[in-house]
Amino acid sequence: MQLRLPVALSVTAVLAALGCASILSIPDRTVKWCDRQPTVHAFCADFDQADAGAGLDPPVVAPGAALAFVPSDDTPPLALDTQTVALPGPDASAVAATGKRFEDRTFDHVVVEADVRFVQANFITQGGLTTGVGFLLLADIPSFCIGLVAAPSASNLANAIDIGVLYVPNSSNCVTVGNLPTMPDAGMDPDAGVSLTIFTNTLLGSWVHFRLDAKRATDGSGTVKAYGGAGAGMAPPIPPGSLAKGFPLVGLATTVTGPSGPFEIQFDNVTIDFPPD
Repeated sequence: MQLRLPVALSVTAVLAALGCASILSIPDRTVKWCDRQPTVHAFCADFDQADAGAGLDPPVVAPGAALAFVPSDDTPPLALDTQTVALPGPDASAVAATGKRFEDRTFDHVVVEADVRFVQANFITQGGLTTGVGFLLLADIPSFCIGLVAAPSASNLANAIDIGVLYVPNSSNCVTVGNLPTMPDAGMDPDAGVSLTIFTNTLLGSWVHFRLDAKRATDGSGTVKAYGGAGAGMAPPIPPGSLAKGFPLVGLATTVTGPSGPFEIQFDNVTIDFPPD
């Protein structure tokens, strides 16, 4: 099986508008998840403050997509909700995304964590290709993209989806990645220009805590560890010269290329850190 993944906009373009501190006006609250953490994070978003979009870059929402703040049963009161509608052929795409760029830092060691829930994920196979969806994206601008992506479960369990780590080398485009190599463990494929390694599966409708840990070495190589639910995995090494010590950009998204059914992904309790090592 081949996986076609995801969308038609680069993370740079998708998140270029970030900076709008106010996406939606929400009443004041006194108990906030970020304020209760024993660790002070470089960035923390629980979407529970009076301005739920504070600190994030402006959202990018393509036609046929939606981004909103909705009631959360993870840590109430709110979560970020991103949705795309059903898409017809392979030329159709949609994205609902926001995120955070750190132009005052270099891509050395970045750790992103978030609670994520797949409310609906409707994959469609057409012509031997299956559409996947990108949801937690990390870019070394302008040289390399790393992402967590969802794909149909190889286990065929009801309501299960596979989660993998995706590489897109020699590009700052973390959203359009074309056709991926054979699932479930593609390794590095220079001809395809991408790599996908499945590390766990998860169930639709359940909140799952994901962690993406990427570290650059002095020769431009890198290591990536991913965690989610009961699963954890080490993705293939990033080859030397791939990471250019650019600035980090993190994206929270539903980003998909047709054909596909509707997708809806929610986020809560997002943290970003830069361990000094």
